[in-house]
Amino acid sequence: CDGCGEDMPLPPPPAPADPESGNLTTTVGGAVVQLGGNVTDGYGVHGNEEDGTIRIEYTNISTNTYENVWVGIADVAAGKNEVNLKIKNNGTETAYITVKIEAAGAVALMEGKMEIPAGEEQTYTGTFEGVADKLYFFIDSGWSMETTTHAGEVVISEIAFAGEGVEPGPGPIDPPVQEEINLEWWTSSNDYTVLAGNNIKYNGAGNSYSCAGAPITSFASGKTTFTVTITNNGEADSRVRVDIQGTTQVGNHTVLNTGATGGDVWTDAEWGGSTVTVAAGETVTLVITYDETTDRGAVTNLVLFVDAGRGDAETYSADITLSDMSFK
Repeated sequence: CDGCGEDMPLPPPPAPADPESGNLTTTVGGAVVQLGGNVTDGYGVHGNEEDGTIRIEYTNISTNTYENVWVGIADVAAGKNEVNLKIKNNGTETAYITVKIEAAGAVALMEGKMEIPAGEEQTYTGTFEGVADKLYFFIDSGWSMETTTHAGEVVISEIAFAGEGVEPGPGPIDPPVQEEINLEWWTSSNDYTVLAGNNIKYNGAGNSYSCAGAPITSFASGKTTFTVTITNNGEADSRVRVDIQGTTQVGNHTVLNTGATGGDVWTDAEWGGSTVTVAAGETVTLVITYDETTDRGAVTNLVLFVDAGRGDAETYSADITLSDMSFK
C-alpha cells in the first residue's frame, strides 16, 4: 500500500529510564552523612552505612548537563583541608568525573577531574581552603557541550578528611584587602555596552561569537588564580564564558584556563574558556585557575562571552555585573 512498507522509517527507541535510588545515607569517618543531588532524575544512588561506599548507576547522562551527586560533609570535614577517596569504574567505557567541594552558598573551594578507564579504580586527593559543606561528583556530566549520553556504574569508597583547615566560626571573617582592579574594557561588536562598575550588557544572537574584554597583564602576570563574582541583573538565565587569554594560539584557542569552581561551571579544554549559567537575579562566585607556563604564553586579556556562543539564533538581552575581582 502507499505510504507503508519497507521505506517507512521506524520510530526512535525510547530513552532508557533513569535508575531508581536506594538508601541515601553512607558513613564518612564513622559518622552518617546525607546524599543528594540528581538522585531521582539522573542517577541511581545507593549508600551503604556499613562499609561507607556509594554505588552510583546511570543510563542516560549527557555530557552537556550538570547532573551530580553530593555528600553532606559539613560536620566530618570541619577543621580539615584535605580529602581522600577512591572511585572504581564498573562500567564498560571510560568515566569522566569532576570532584568538587563547596562551602555553604555554592562558594567553590576545590575542583579536580578524573578519567577512569572501564574496570579500573583510582585514588583522588585534593586540598581546599575554607569551611566545606558539600562534596560533589559530576559523573559523565559537565565535561563539554556535546550532547552524547553515557551509561555506567561507579563505586565511591574510603572518603576521608585530613589536615588542619578552617574551623566553623561564629561569623564571617573580614577578607584581606585586595589590589583595586580597574579594567579598561573593549568590545568586539556594538552588541555589547560596558558601563561603570563593570556592568556588561549584551543584546544579540546566541550564535554570535562577539565578546567584551580588557587587558589584565599588569594584574594577572605571575599569578595562577582569578576570582570574580558575577551578578545577573536580568530577567532570564544568562550563560557566561570567561577566558584568561594568552599570547599564542595552540589548537583551537589561546585560553590559559585550566579549571574552575563555583556554581555549575565547567572548563572546555578543546575550545577554551570556563562557562557558568547564572540564574536571573542570582550571584555566582568563580575561582578560575590558569597557567602561563604552556605554549600559549603569558596572560594578556580577560574576555567574556555573555550569552554569545550558545550556538542558536535566538536573541538574548543580558545584563551582568562583575565584582570582587582578584588575582593570586
